[in-house]
Amino acid sequence: MSAKTCNHTSLPATDLECPARNGVETEKKGTRSHPRAYIHVLSRTRRLADSDGRSVKAIIDGIVKAGIIKDDSPEFVAETSQSQEKVKRDEETIVTIEWK
Repeated sequence: MSAKTCNHTSLPATDLECPARNGVETEKKGTRSHPRAYIHVLSRTRRLADSDGRSVKAIIDGIVKAGIIKDDSPEFVAETSQSQEKVKRDEETIVTIEWK
């Protein structure tokens, strides 16, 4: 099974061309008719938080509301992860979604 990645920044959800939005199916026959999302959230901030201090729940809810994934249940989201980096200037959050 191959991974599909969509790396778009500052685009409205309607402009994303991701497998989950376009009905791309997994390569193996007899499996789910849709790929599952692997979501990683990277927080680049001036001050690091405790490992459980950054919540990605709101981000995932926004991804669902935008229609990028149908639901945040395990049927559609295989895994979520988060990391953080300390930066001196511009703070940003980078969300990476892979479909497998």
